[in-house]
Order: sequence, then C-alpha cells, then structure tokens
Amino acid sequence: MSTILIGGYYGAGNVGDEAILASIVKELRLQRPNSLDLSFIVLSWDPEKTSKELDVKSIHWKDMDALVDSAQRADLIIVGGGGIFHDYWGIDPDTYLRRSSWDITAFGSLPILAKLLDIPCMIYAVGVGPFQSDIAKHHTRLAFERCQVATVRDNESLEYLIQTGLNINDPNGPIIKVLPDPTFTLRTSSEDISKVIDYLRQHNIPDEVPLLGVVLHYWDFGCPLDEWLPIISEGLKTFLLLNEDIHCITIPFQVNPATPFTNDALILNEMAELVNLPERIHTIEEPLSTMFVQSLIEKCDI
Repeated sequence: MSTILIGGYYGAGNVGDEAILASIVKELRLQRPNSLDLSFIVLSWDPEKTSKELDVKSIHWKDMDALVDSAQRADLIIVGGGGIFHDYWGIDPDTYLRRSSWDITAFGSLPILAKLLDIPCMIYAVGVGPFQSDIAKHHTRLAFERCQVATVRDNESLEYLIQTGLNINDPNGPIIKVLPDPTFTLRTSSEDISKVIDYLRQHNIPDEVPLLGVVLHYWDFGCPLDEWLPIISEGLKTFLLLNEDIHCITIPFQVNPATPFTNDALILNEMAELVNLPERIHTIEEPLSTMFVQSLIEKCDI
C-alpha cells in the first residue's frame, strides 16, 4: 500500500481549504483502480474531524514526533494547496520543524523532510505571494527547489514565484506548471442543493427570490478596514435599492472566533449593519460545510 502525507491549512474550519483537501484526496483516489491500495496521512489543526470527514489518518500540525514518523512511512509528500506561501505574519527561519513554525516555515518543513528522507515531494496548486521581505522570497524558492513537481493556481502566483529567483525553466529543477485550483472538480448533488433550499425557506427566503451572495474577509493590510468596508456597504445598499426584488445573503468561509482574521461572520455582520436593510440582507453566523457553501453559491444569481 502506498502512503501519501499531505500538509496544508486544514482542520481550521476554512471552507475553501477544506474543499481543496477534499478535492485532492478524491482526485488521487480516482487515480488508483483499487483506492483501498492508497492511504493518506493529513496534517490538520483538528485531526479527529479531518479523519472522520475524509476517512484518512490525521495528525496535529504541532505534533513533531508524529510528523517525522509519518514522513518516514510516506511514499510521497504533498504540500498544499491554497494561498500558503506569503509572509503577511512575518517569517522566522529558525522555526523549521518546530512547534513554533508558521506559514512558510511550517509548509516549508515538508519539502525539507522529503529531501532528508529521499521521498518525492509535490507542491500542489498553491497560491504564492505577495511578499513583504526578501527573506520570504528566498525561503519560498528553497521550498520549491526541494520538490520534483509544483503547480500554482494562477499566473499571478507564477510571477511571484519567478520574483523569488527560481528558474522555472531549469531542466534540473522541479517541473513547474500553472493549473486550476482543485476545487473546480467538486460537484454538488441534488441532496446538497435540497439542503440549501430548505435552509433558505427556514429563513423566510422564497425559492423564486433572486439572490446576491456576499463573501468578505477581515483584512487591514494595505487599506484600513474603516476605509474599504463603508465603500462596499454603500455600493451594496445602492444596488439593493435599485433592484427591489433581490435579496442578499452573507456567506462566511470561516467562522472561528480565535481572531478577526478567522471569523468572516464579524465583517459580514458589520457590513449588514452599515447597509441597514435588515429585511433584504440575511446573515449567516454559523460554520458551514464545503458542499453547503458550494450549493449556496450555485443558488445565487449574483
């Protein structure tokens, strides 16, 4: 049996990242005529939940002993996907393979392990950049150089990758390609769509009402929140007043009260208060599943 070790931003309740993981596992299982001949070990912030939802073995990101043991048993290590190579929160090169690692050093620890153990490593459909420091660029380049194959999910990420100094055409380096985000392979079922319809009816939103879905994320890098949120809110209010038949529903991708950056419901509720059309805006404040969010987005007209 072949074993694949996967590390990304999983188990933290972010719908987008959970969709990426589900897509990766599904696609890799489809590559094997006998999917039982393939096992997964996933690094997660909530190993029990990850293991239950995807029928995989899962270990905690901070369990270094389990990580090293899992790497020694793996036939392939995968890093990604998602926007994980950036230095918004800084970078400390001394934290590789330590419990205190984060972002580039956390995800970059996996290619290091692969190199040390002579295991093939792939960086899978990641977002790269933006970078605030040259040292972040340097360590991102090192992570890619330690892999055999790497894919990025958009051309902008490829441009940031080139800025790190990586020669993407080096015949002795990793194969680098731009490929779509793996979540495009997910397909909703009639059961998923029925759950959304039932949910909307419970919240007094009739089936025939046109829906505008809004997904916002707390962000204060480059532009303060109190500058951009009122602009979006005013635009949304104007649009709703001009289109009296349309209702708006907020779609939080992550509802984790740890920080404002991990709780989209906070910013979406603040937007709803600024718009001040309570009969037209329906806010969701609870965590949502991947397929529910995909089905809800499908149900939206805009």
